[in-house]
Amino acid sequence: MAEQALVTQWVVIGCGTCPTVFAIPKETDVALRGNHRTFYAPCGHSLSYPGRTDAQKAEALQAEVHSLERKLRAAEKPKKTTAKKKPKKRKRPFSLLGSGRSEVCLKR
Repeated sequence: MAEQALVTQWVVIGCGTCPTVFAIPKETDVALRGNHRTFYAPCGHSLSYPGRTDAQKAEALQAEVHSLERKLRAAEKPKKTTAKKKPKKRKRPFSLLGSGRSEVCLKR
């Protein structure tokens, strides 16, 4: 029978509550960092990785870069200048003066 060597990389972790130091397989450590689930030290204390992973941080930074680039392009676009609207001349309302004639008739 052929012999197969099983090589596993281990990650050393220290319990944050007590001085216990233990090791877990690297694949398990990567999975726990990615899903932020709770795991337990050999002494029974609960541990977790609450922070974001490097991939999550990179994704957030990339989204922020895209957002800032859109804002920059919007700010650099030439603004359309619109001509100011001239105020409309108001028509004088038809009124009869004391003489019974309109303003138009008075101007003649």
